[in-house]
Amino acid sequence: MKKAVGGNVAHCMKEVSDTLLTKKKLTAEIRLADGSKKIYRAEAKDYNKALMEIVYYVKSLEIGTEEKVLWRLSGEKLYRMGATVDKPKTPGRIKKFLEYLFALD
Repeated sequence: MKKAVGGNVAHCMKEVSDTLLTKKKLTAEIRLADGSKKIYRAEAKDYNKALMEIVYYVKSLEIGTEEKVLWRLSGEKLYRMGATVDKPKTPGRIKKFLEYLFALD
C-alpha cells in the first residue's frame, strides 16, 4: 500500500515540476503586404530575448520584401507595423540614487 501511494505522489510531483519549469514560447502572427499570413514561434523562453528574436525576423522579412510588415504577438488585439519596438526605460540604481540626491532632470 505504501509503495502505491509513494509512486503516485512521485508521479504528481514530477507533473508539478514539469509544469513549473516549462514556459510558454512567444508566438507572433505576421501579415505581409500580399495578404499572406505567417506564424513564427520564438525559440527563446525568456520574454525579452524572444521578443528581440521576433523583431529580428520581422526586420529580415522587411529587408527581403522591401515593404512594411504587420505583426502582433499571440493574445494581442492590435498589430504593430515594422520592426520597431519601444523598450521600457528603467533607470538604474545609480541614476535613481543621483536623482534622489540632486534632483536631476
